[in-house]
Amino acid sequence: ERCQRWFDSLRFAKMKVVALISGGKDSCHNMLHCIAQGHNVTALANLKPPQNQDEMDSMMYQTVGHEMIELLAEAMQLPLYRQTVEGTCKSSDKTYEPMEGDEVEDLFRLLKQVKQAHPDIEGVSVGAILSSYQRTRVEEVCQRLGLTSLAYLWQYDQPTLLREMLQCGLVGVVIKVAVMGLDPRKHAGKTLNQLEPLLHKLHDKYQVHVCGEGGEYETFVVDCRLFASAIEIDETELIIHSDDAFAPVGYVRLKQAHLVPKPAFTPLTPQEARAMLSDAGCELYQHAMEEASSELLSAAAIDWVSSSDTSEGQGARPLNPPAGTRMTTLVACSSSQTPREAALEALCYLQTQLEERQLQLLDVLHVNLTVADMNQFSEINTEYVRFFGRNPPSRVCIACNQGSTVVLEAIVACHAQPHDHLHVQSFSHWAPANIGPYSQAVQIGRTVLMAGQIGLDPASMQLITPLHEQAARAFKSVKQVADIFHTGVHNYLSCACYCSLDTVNSSVPKLQSILLDSKISSCIIPIVKTLPKRAQSEWHWMLSQDTPASMSIPIPHQTEGWCSTISGRVTSSVAVYQLRLCKDFSLGSPQVAAFLEHLKGLFQRARDAIFSQHSDAQLFHARIWLLQPKTQQAPLTDGVNFLLRQEFGTGSPCSASIACEGFIEGVIDHGRELSVTPVAVVELCFGYTPINDDGGSDTE
Repeated sequence: ERCQRWFDSLRFAKMKVVALISGGKDSCHNMLHCIAQGHNVTALANLKPPQNQDEMDSMMYQTVGHEMIELLAEAMQLPLYRQTVEGTCKSSDKTYEPMEGDEVEDLFRLLKQVKQAHPDIEGVSVGAILSSYQRTRVEEVCQRLGLTSLAYLWQYDQPTLLREMLQCGLVGVVIKVAVMGLDPRKHAGKTLNQLEPLLHKLHDKYQVHVCGEGGEYETFVVDCRLFASAIEIDETELIIHSDDAFAPVGYVRLKQAHLVPKPAFTPLTPQEARAMLSDAGCELYQHAMEEASSELLSAAAIDWVSSSDTSEGQGARPLNPPAGTRMTTLVACSSSQTPREAALEALCYLQTQLEERQLQLLDVLHVNLTVADMNQFSEINTEYVRFFGRNPPSRVCIACNQGSTVVLEAIVACHAQPHDHLHVQSFSHWAPANIGPYSQAVQIGRTVLMAGQIGLDPASMQLITPLHEQAARAFKSVKQVADIFHTGVHNYLSCACYCSLDTVNSSVPKLQSILLDSKISSCIIPIVKTLPKRAQSEWHWMLSQDTPASMSIPIPHQTEGWCSTISGRVTSSVAVYQLRLCKDFSLGSPQVAAFLEHLKGLFQRARDAIFSQHSDAQLFHARIWLLQPKTQQAPLTDGVNFLLRQEFGTGSPCSASIACEGFIEGVIDHGRELSVTPVAVVELCFGYTPINDDGGSDTE
């Protein structure tokens, strides 16, 4: 009952789903997770090889065992749709553009056929665990057809997943082997239960993927809780592809089989599926049952909204960055009457700035988007999505009391610097899907620019309850994304956690606990008006694949009530300096000059520190969070940008300021608490050429 109350409280859209099946364990087990999430699997779809061919050389589809797919559909009592694979792999790029003759177009035709027969189908069950090649292509096809990809096994820990499958009663027969340690004559035809100990030994000895994600083996499921009848194999034939002495390759042709009905079978309910997964050790559902005894609040169904930064007018344009600079920042904003007009004006201005530098929208790595009113986001996003299509930049979204309707702050790769995008659009248990025009993260060199993360349940894409757990769920999502790039939260260059004004009191204890437990020593915690989906908090990180060193710059002569600090996180190619300016007053008109004068002194110290270590250092990004009335925002922003150019060169990027409602007091700074709440926090990001151990430069 407790688990049911938790599940019902999510109130997410329960979809009718078509399951892509190969006959293997992954596609079958993902269906179980779909049912556990309340979705209704109503049809099956399969890609089969051309006639008189058992196995294809395909990176997309498993075709071994195809001769028994119709029997499997009969066992599940579901309609089956099939399409012959006529295409081949035309491109192995990470992203896929529709291309006639590619095997992906066969998937498009198959799902289009299914949707014509079942117009109410909204989701596609996909058994992808590790292959980005498969996942991105399924997502692209789903996008064209208006479907949602459901890949609940994505990035699942493989030993844990295999144990979970077997505990849930899945009986899979190994029908192909292609790895050292497995012999088709000895191991083909055996069940996963029989081979599980050996698979773990091979993993320890040869790093074999326990779930066969490297093509080590393939399976055919003959029974699981979703089957109304079990499949009994009567006749097989062993086909040896390669009789290599060390790693022979072979598969089993399933020649004949029959169904064995289960007299007591009843269709699996979502509640039963969740209980089964919980009993099998799935922590996601175990945690849900433990937490369900507390009072649960319904997740609000609010459209995605976002934004982040300020400055009146369009702001001064930065000059062309010096040759060799890897990144720079462009700012564009608008106060046009309607949100849609404002978004279009700001985006067009951003595009103009890019063209003047012989750059394009594909060179945009990350966008900080700030809106004045979160309720206007859907109109703003309508224009945004027209500019950023495939491989969009990562994005952070907040709403502030500001003079401009829309502010875009774009970090841009210069001089055709290569960069990689992580844009997962499938629902999973891993981290929230990015179904909008933004990526989870973008990597340039060894620096990772992450999107903002709020407390969404990845499987349902709804805010989790209770409210105080949102920050922890979002923090976990940050760690999950970081893992993909082989880094972690401790390798942060910059860390900020935005808190919504409405829920700030409930946010503070959990945030402080997370930061203390994780030993994050310099997180900025600004309070803003609202966040996407009316979330409680939003994490924003810039990470490095190196381990940054912490540093601080002494401020010897603190006068006139100022209590300021300069700290930094430094790697071989990037340094981020954080300037905290603290004084017990608000920045009204008379104090602007004093503030800028004090900030100038801090800029000079930061400049001397970075240039003494790296003479070719270039400022590529600057952000300023201000606790002040919005009437003073324009002169403060203009003053900060003037100082940036004065101290760091005319090619320095301009900054857009964020008007904060406040900062969380007692913010941690290298193990001690500041006694005064910050009036402003300024972040300066520098890039430079790494130095080899022998003293020579090393172009990253």
